[in-house]
Amino acid sequence: MVRPRHARPRPSARPPAPFPWRPVLTPLSPRAVLNARAPETIFAFSKECLDSVVPAYVPLVAKHKDDEYTQAQKEWQQMRRGRYVEFNLVYDRGTVFGLKTGGRIESILMSLPETARWEYSHEPAPGSPEADILDAFKNARDWC
Repeated sequence: MVRPRHARPRPSARPPAPFPWRPVLTPLSPRAVLNARAPETIFAFSKECLDSVVPAYVPLVAKHKDDEYTQAQKEWQQMRRGRYVEFNLVYDRGTVFGLKTGGRIESILMSLPETARWEYSHEPAPGSPEADILDAFKNARDWC
């Protein structure tokens, strides 16, 4: 009996791809380089990063806490929150896993913003700060 062409095994078939949560570590990958360091070094770096958050963030909040904003800026913020909600519900593996496996929905959705906004095919005005940040999101920049 002759098997159909599509049923024949391919002689050069590659092995199945690794699970997405187990990345393949090449000798030059950033994770492999980081994993090659002593745990104490990694912890010291992590601690230094964490200890830098509050001293960097508090002055920014203090400087801008009384800034006024327009209704258009508030709507933009709401639309960005809407994109965050979309990402969480569609792509975030933890959220999707919780929803698909019968987790407590209130707990799963607790990280979502209280309010959000969606507009179909919204495009900010060219040259606006909103257009500039969207360009930065989509195109890598050298910030230094």
